[in-house]
Amino acid sequence: MSDFTELFMSIHIQMEDHLKDWKEENEWKDGDDLEEFFLEYTNHERSLECYKINDEELNDSYREGSVWILNKLQDEYGFDAEYILKTLKNMSEDNREYAKQLIYFVGTEI
Repeated sequence: MSDFTELFMSIHIQMEDHLKDWKEENEWKDGDDLEEFFLEYTNHERSLECYKINDEELNDSYREGSVWILNKLQDEYGFDAEYILKTLKNMSEDNREYAKQLIYFVGTEI
């Protein structure tokens, strides 16, 4: 299993646990909107505090993970090269930015 796959699975499992707890706390029912969960746990600066990810894991997975993120930005969201380049530059300079992108896109997989 690659370093990226291990990190992806780790974030995915942690996110599923958060989602389960969140559904119970918010008395969520099938068909209810999950936007509030995703805003808090995948698309917020504080969402980084919800996941156990260390810098070594991020560094080891960066090459494969950044390609995965960039493919998502282009294929699923249609962002142009300028936006993708800006995102890549930010991720390469800051592990927190890379982690935020990973968390967001793992969330889109749930």
